[in-house]
Amino acid sequence: MGIAYGFHDDLALEVWEGTVTLDEWLDLVCKQVTDPEWPARRGMGLTDLRYGVPDPAIGEAEIRRVAALYGIHREKIVRTRVALVAGEAFRKSRLFGHFMANYGLTVIVFDDLDMACKWLGVDAGKVQQAIEGLRARLQSASRPQKG
Repeated sequence: MGIAYGFHDDLALEVWEGTVTLDEWLDLVCKQVTDPEWPARRGMGLTDLRYGVPDPAIGEAEIRRVAALYGIHREKIVRTRVALVAGEAFRKSRLFGHFMANYGLTVIVFDDLDMACKWLGVDAGKVQQAIEGLRARLQSASRPQKG
């Protein structure tokens, strides 16, 4: 279905829904690195993969490629802390975090939203509401239009 991103207070949020292709992921990277508001003023982000997974065709080489694209914009991401709530994508999320460390980004992979929010120092209930808003946006965009 895709990926949506937005902001909640000083936190950059990213939500994956359904099976996400490499092209969708690369498109997201291009949008983020050209967005003057991204990653967020406090240098914190949360990616929620509980409702989505990378396409099985996305392997180590593709994950390294995505990390390298972010790395081109090191000045935007250095010292940023990102919590990944991995769901089924735990192994690939850890691999992504390993590659991103080369560019000064700290990525910690969690299997629980509450723990991820605690690490970032943000309110889990408010973050969950923001996540639901992003999910609703993705779901409505994927519905066939009447007419």
